[in-house]
Amino acid sequence: MRKRRLAAAALLLALIPMQQQADAAPKARTVTLITGDKVVVKGDAVTVDRPAGREKIGFEVRRTPDEWTVIPVDVRGDVATGKLDRRLFDLDVLLRDGYDDSARGDIPLIVTGAPTRKPAELKLPKTTAPGFLRARTAGTKVWLDAKLHTSLDKSVPQIGAPTAWKAGYAGKGVTVAVLDSGIDANHPDLTGKVVAAKNFTTAPAADVFGHGTHVAATVAGRGADGYKGVAPDATLLDGKVCDDTGGCAESDVLEGIEWAVAQKAKVVNLSLGGSQEGGPLDQAIDRITQQTGTLFVIAAGNFGVVESPGTAASGLTVGAVDRDEKLAGFSGRGPTDQGAIKPDVTAPGVGIVAARSAASHPQDPVGDKYTRMTGTSMATPHVAGTAALLAQQHPSWKATELKAAITSSAKANPALKPYEQGSGRVDAARAVQRTVIATTTNVSFGRALWPHADDKPVTKDVTFENTASTPVTLSLQAELKNGATAGVLQLSTNQLTVPAKGSASVKVTSETAHDGPDGLYTGRLTATAGSQQIGVPLVVDKEVESYNVALTALGPDGKPLPADRAMPSLQNLDTFASEEPGRVPKGRYALDVTLFGPAGEHYRIVQPEVDVRRDLKLVVDARKAKPVTVTVPRKDAQTFVVFFGYQLKNKAGDSVLTFNLKPRGEKLYLGRMGPAVPAEQFQGFVASYVGRLAADGTLTGTPYLYGLIDTQRGHFLNGLQRRVYSDRQLAHVVVKYNGPAGAQEDWQLVGRQPGVNTLPIGAPSKLPQAVHQYLQPETDWQQALGEVRPEPRQYEAGTTTYETLTLR
Repeated sequence: MRKRRLAAAALLLALIPMQQQADAAPKARTVTLITGDKVVVKGDAVTVDRPAGREKIGFEVRRTPDEWTVIPVDVRGDVATGKLDRRLFDLDVLLRDGYDDSARGDIPLIVTGAPTRKPAELKLPKTTAPGFLRARTAGTKVWLDAKLHTSLDKSVPQIGAPTAWKAGYAGKGVTVAVLDSGIDANHPDLTGKVVAAKNFTTAPAADVFGHGTHVAATVAGRGADGYKGVAPDATLLDGKVCDDTGGCAESDVLEGIEWAVAQKAKVVNLSLGGSQEGGPLDQAIDRITQQTGTLFVIAAGNFGVVESPGTAASGLTVGAVDRDEKLAGFSGRGPTDQGAIKPDVTAPGVGIVAARSAASHPQDPVGDKYTRMTGTSMATPHVAGTAALLAQQHPSWKATELKAAITSSAKANPALKPYEQGSGRVDAARAVQRTVIATTTNVSFGRALWPHADDKPVTKDVTFENTASTPVTLSLQAELKNGATAGVLQLSTNQLTVPAKGSASVKVTSETAHDGPDGLYTGRLTATAGSQQIGVPLVVDKEVESYNVALTALGPDGKPLPADRAMPSLQNLDTFASEEPGRVPKGRYALDVTLFGPAGEHYRIVQPEVDVRRDLKLVVDARKAKPVTVTVPRKDAQTFVVFFGYQLKNKAGDSVLTFNLKPRGEKLYLGRMGPAVPAEQFQGFVASYVGRLAADGTLTGTPYLYGLIDTQRGHFLNGLQRRVYSDRQLAHVVVKYNGPAGAQEDWQLVGRQPGVNTLPIGAPSKLPQAVHQYLQPETDWQQALGEVRPEPRQYEAGTTTYETLTLR
């Protein structure tokens, strides 16, 4: 449903600007993948060393603002279907979280599915990785045991907690588990508060990061210096699941959850996020909530979208507002990928002052015992504390009632939509005064497909529960709006009597067969009884003009390919929004399809423009693609690597560049569909590097290298037969590499044309060495040796240029 996330799966590459690539080259880092392939990363350069038996396996490299993946083609289908976690091949994640070979010798995994229900943790030695996937049990899914990250940040009076205290509710007898970076139990605000502690990490138990202590004090700090937590009489469980840098291994979080529940925690605070929606954490939270009734209060995330485990359906997900009740710019917004309304509520999360761990070194200290932090992490314990107040008031309540009471009593901001605030900002005073709650916490009527003249009404039940000993009659009203335009809603009644200690439901019907504009309609069902007012968020998507786009991919034998062998993408030519075949909004799109044949053949077929203004049935036929061959005037020459892709430009002048890499031995076929488009709108290209390959398949020791770039404006290439008859057709550049005798250092070469940008290619070489390069004219070529990177320059055809690179 949420198309913005699909961009990460499209064949797009957000390239590093040329100026950045001209900077000094960073040190090379190696990452062993779960397939056993070793990815060597140096700056923006990527090379892959394959173990024995995998020498002919190709791979796809994709770089977007969201990911940088290197996926071997033989597992591409398992990644596409979710059998293998995409993060297992995401260099940004693997390098950021310390999974490179210099940091550890194993790959931490979580295996779910048959034959076990509970997730199994596994530390896969990198030396045995090549055989792991062949031996795994059918029906299992393999996830990276990735590191979540603590999400850092006024406050207790703002949410009405002092009013709850005066009513006698401060969390007494309630245990809240804080699964975080540890708790400084010796802090004056927290002494005697921690009844049990366990360290699930390999780091020392002390809270060096300082995050967990701050969160714990916001839940239950006694406020020795005035900074009192929301539930100061509650007790705490200290589960250290995050290390001293704020990284939290998913397996540690899973173990912490099981431990907290075994310790009889009524509420679990998870001020962390960054996992995979629908993954082991979401599954565990939903399962344990159903089994035990424990309430999980979870941060929505600090990157504009709701992050897992905040996507868990049963969790109470928390966004952040500031002291003026404005939504924090960083606060995670919904919907989730499954279309759910998240976050559920918001809470203060900007500039929160709470306890400082003695072992930490905070960025914004307040005296020597407190610190100021910001984030949905800081909003979350305000809600966990409120849940503790309610758990004291209603000892028999479980997660469903606690969550419903908090959402039912939240204070909605009329300027915000449900996907931004859920039910509104948590209000502890209203929560403990409430006798009627809506156990239906929100309602989504789904998506009504365009056109709308024949739309059928959709009816949902909203149930209210009365905890009082006398009946309560609710006055009901509801609205949906798209901007200033009202939608059409009907209630089965405007007056609903909820019996004492019982429940009652109202039917809410949404109609989208009206003349109002298409798009998202949001609003609330409001139930009022005296001073009590309960709001239930409502959402319906009256789909904008859209059409069914069906795509059939035919393999080299003319038979339809299964979904895991065909990866299509539709790129909007005006907005660059990415879509997949299915329901597609009206507009102009570039169609890009990657296919894999039975023997690992790589097909890339592109139609520069598809006009979606009616239902379409598209057929992409691998048989119509033609091979790519490159020939140079040397018998011992072999193609080392080929980059191929295209650049799109829209009317605003923005552009997107996408390409893949074809390693040696992989058969590549390119094809085009549809008519040509204006040359300034689309440019396809193939960049080839040819040399004499060593026995290990690298360019080590090659006396020559060819750098060739072929382009096609207006449409994609229909195969390529590039033949260099004479070296005089190219620029001859003799490059000598100087350094200490016998030294070995990486040399690199990268070529750029307008609309064409390739990753650097190169190889380790013993110095000194001279390489005769034959390069495409009218192209910016940048040489590099270790940290030495001269400015890019062009060379003329038929000329010879001598250059020397000296290792400093």
